[in-house]
This record gives sequence, structure tokens and C-alpha cells, in this order.
Amino acid sequence: MACLWLGGCQSGVRPESPGQENPTLVVSQRSALHREVWKTVFDTYYDPQLNGVDWINVGRETHEMLADAEDVEAVYAVLKSMVERLGDPHTYVLSPAEVSALETSGFVGVGLTSSEHESMEGVSVVLRVSPESPAASAGIEPGWLWLNAREVNAASLTLGSVTTYRFLDDHEQIREYALESAIVPKANDQREVRWVGDQILYLRFDYFEEGIADWMAEALAQHAELNGLILDVRWNPGGFKRELDAMLSLLLPENSAIGSVVTRRDRQLPEFTPSSYARPPINVPVAVLVSPYSASSSEILAAVIRHHRRGPIVGTGRTSGQVLFSPAWKLPAGGLLKVAARDYLSPDGKRLQGSGVGPDVITDPRSFFEFRRGVDPTLSAAIERLHKWGENSQHRVSL
Repeated sequence: MACLWLGGCQSGVRPESPGQENPTLVVSQRSALHREVWKTVFDTYYDPQLNGVDWINVGRETHEMLADAEDVEAVYAVLKSMVERLGDPHTYVLSPAEVSALETSGFVGVGLTSSEHESMEGVSVVLRVSPESPAASAGIEPGWLWLNAREVNAASLTLGSVTTYRFLDDHEQIREYALESAIVPKANDQREVRWVGDQILYLRFDYFEEGIADWMAEALAQHAELNGLILDVRWNPGGFKRELDAMLSLLLPENSAIGSVVTRRDRQLPEFTPSSYARPPINVPVAVLVSPYSASSSEILAAVIRHHRRGPIVGTGRTSGQVLFSPAWKLPAGGLLKVAARDYLSPDGKRLQGSGVGPDVITDPRSFFEFRRGVDPTLSAAIERLHKWGENSQHRVSL
């Protein structure tokens, strides 16, 4: 993915720590903040071995770096470097500036969504360009080849940072842009509703954000006469677990198993679909489109749909295997710490972290030429399989 989102299953934010209003962070406050972050990770990280990292030594090394931190952002840069030693994308620190950007209902980036090219290593196809983004202002268009996609690390993009992007446009001309990362609004282009096939409803949503389950409920209400449903989470990195739970209540009976949360002491806490909506769940086959970019809540969605035999999982490869629950702690001066504190097991007891979910139907990645012609092999395969699923009575589920 070329855009930077808050990935991972999320939970509520814990109360603020004392001293949050002081933006200068004197030496004693820096040390206290460093210890707070270090100890929170040490006490709550889901793996007691902390991924084999010598956390005590990491704490000592990064504490010494605080002496050269001249302002709040520099202090948070040290905290980021400390937490990054775990090598876990679900555990990270956000600086006050990054938190402020997210609170504006946007994300830091240039507004590109892409997919790696089928046969050209290191090259991606631009799938979408967000409105009101630096990429849109530069005139970049869907269908262009992003030539240096692998050189651009979305996780390293910070507000105001300038990065060089190179493309091959639709006239086979090379274009190069120096784009400054900005706050990109979470626009409606991150969602899509349309009919495909024979009364099959296609829903694409690129983040499990607040209200996404209500959006899906409304779409189902407006398209009640359907023969099948396709949920496209190929570019969805996850989001709020409670939105996933509410969404599953539209697809499964109340109290259906949706897996277990595993605590640090290996205690398994079973979870079930809530009674979020008055309407009964739909009784048509459901296909889930996945890719290696699908993560967190997207992977849980696929695993649950498969377990309950609601329909096929279709995609170009296994999902990313990043399924951990990360509570958040507010930090002084407006920063945020997220720590992977819970693991997840699918309803059939499988651990998805590190392994992901493999498709039932594997398709080839969408090529450059297929994209420009509007051909989507994965979507076509899902439509075909849903028709067959509906015709096969043994797949039918009584709800």
C-alpha cells in the first residue's frame, strides 16, 4: 500500500498521563515519559519474551539519546526508535503532530493506493488517487505505473516530508514528482457500492473506521433483493475491531463464534457476534476478496466467513498475518502509544499472526493492461464462484 493508515485492531484510549499540558518536556519529564513508554511495553506486550529483544538494554541505549533531543518531536523520535526495535507494526508511538493529523479525520501521505505489478519487480500500478491530495494536485492518474514504489516506505512518511516519486504515464512517458506529505482526508473514494453479476452486491471499504458497519447496513437495506454479497478488503489494513464485530452481526446469527482473544498469560477469551442491529442477518452467500495487503480485521473477517461456510475467500495470495489487538495510551504533550497486548485465534483455533488466511480460490494479480481495460480477474472469479455456491445446496446455511 502506498498510503499510511492506522493499521491493526484498535481499542479504546486510556486516560491521559499527568503533565500532558507541558509542551517543553524538561529533562526530568523526558526521563519520566521514556520510562512510561518502556514500562508499558514491558508490562503489557503480548509476548513476555518481547520478540527476543533485550528490552532492558534497549531502554538504556535510547535513554542516553534523550540528552540530544531539543524539542518535543525530537523526544518522540527517540521513543519511536525504541519501540521500533520490537519489529512489530502493531506496536508504535505517534508524535503529537501525527496524532493531531489523525484527529482531523485524515492520514499522513500523498494520497496513492497501488498494487504491485504482476511481472515487473519493484513496480506498482496506481489503483486510486485520493481527492484533495498531493498526488491529485500533481495530476497523477490511476493506471500509471509507479516505478520506484519499493523505494518509498509509507511508514516513514511524516507531515511535511518530501519524497521523489517516478511514474510511467498512459502515454509511456516517465514523470517525476517531489511530493510533500500532507494530511489526506479519508474521502468517500475509500468506499464503493455497486451491482456486479446477477444481483450480486459489491462492497469495497479500505478501512474498518468508525461507522463502517452502519454504512454496510444501509447498503444492504437499499439493495435488499440480492443473490450474493462480495466484500472487497484487498487493500484494507484493518481498524476498529468493534466495527468488524458489528459487521459480522449483519452476516451471522447472534452469538456466532468469531474467535478468541488470547491474553499474555495464554488465557483464551471466546468472542461472539453481538446483537448490533434489529434486522436479521442476510441469507445469501458471501465472498471475501483478499490480498497480501489485507491485514488485521480484514483477516479475521475472512477467517470467520470461512469457518461458518458462508462463502469463498478469493484472492491473489495469503493475507499479511498481522492480527494483534493494540490498546492505546495517551502520552504527555499529545502523543500516543499503541501496544500489541492481545493475540487472536480463529473460531477453529488457528493462530493467524504470522500465517494469515489463504484464499480458497487463488487468482493472478491484476496486470497493468487488465487494470487499464477495467478487467479484474479476482472479482470475476468471485462472481463465478458465488453463482456456483448458490446453486450448491450443501453450502446453504440456515440462519
